[in-house]
Amino acid sequence: MLGAMNSKLISLKLRFYYNKILTFKEKRAFSNVNNKLHNYNKNKNKDSNGTSNFDPNNKNKWKEILGIKGIKKHAFELANEHIKNKKVTNSLIINDILSYSGIKVTEDQLNELKSYPGHLFDCSNILYLKNEIKNIIGLVGSKKQIPGVYIFTHKKSGSKYVGSSSQLAIRLNGYFFNKHKVSGLFIPLLKKEELSNFLLYIIPLNKSNLYKSEIILEQYYLLDPTFNLNTIKVANNPSGNNSKSIYMYNRDKSILYSHFTKQINIIKNLNIHHSTLLKHLKNNTDYLGKYSLSRELNLNAKVLYISLLDVSL
Repeated sequence: MLGAMNSKLISLKLRFYYNKILTFKEKRAFSNVNNKLHNYNKNKNKDSNGTSNFDPNNKNKWKEILGIKGIKKHAFELANEHIKNKKVTNSLIINDILSYSGIKVTEDQLNELKSYPGHLFDCSNILYLKNEIKNIIGLVGSKKQIPGVYIFTHKKSGSKYVGSSSQLAIRLNGYFFNKHKVSGLFIPLLKKEELSNFLLYIIPLNKSNLYKSEIILEQYYLLDPTFNLNTIKVANNPSGNNSKSIYMYNRDKSILYSHFTKQINIIKNLNIHHSTLLKHLKNNTDYLGKYSLSRELNLNAKVLYISLLDVSL
């Protein structure tokens, strides 16, 4: 009975926003959600013979229908807790953290990736460096790009940064010529100290047949606390703005409401217009005067476990 009341309450909320606030596009999107809820509540207690089969353990089944059921903790929380607790990194924790992307690895596969040979370079001479690494990962204009992991180590402090790319030559070229956007800890340090004050370690993974092997190996290193120049401890493989994470906070960023791994997801799920989203991200202004949208993760923010439906409302 309580479940039915909750379902009715959700439907009433949807109807209120449908009639009072939403645009035509938003009405269509919310109607689809409401129809899914209605059809599910209508049939959830019956099997194919019409017999009741209510299972209290399936009370959150509607989340599967809406495509928002998953691990209870955000990936970055799992990563930070793992680092804080100083646990041994294995395939299980990596699979949990990367579950949002569908990437999986066995313990044997992880050990194989860890055993791949790397190449260490001193970045003092950029011309020599570029000439040497081209024999390992090719050129920016090469038809076949080599995937892999790269590690920058600051000579004086020993601070480290790890990254990965399916196109190592192109990614590293961005560092050599200061093409990357200033953010986090590593890029500002690189601009200040210049490339000559760093060591570069490259691990090509072109011989690996494992799906997204560079992401897996990067995630392994990210869980090592010595990589202190990485502010975000979850590996991602963004290819353009549409794949960059977006975080939805309250105005002072003390509360995190939701995390979207792709820009297109927040546009579709919350019906925020593309130009509106970019405007608030660029100008650091509050959406609807209440919410702060950012590509930066605030590790000190309190995370609220609320459904995507509630975020939409």
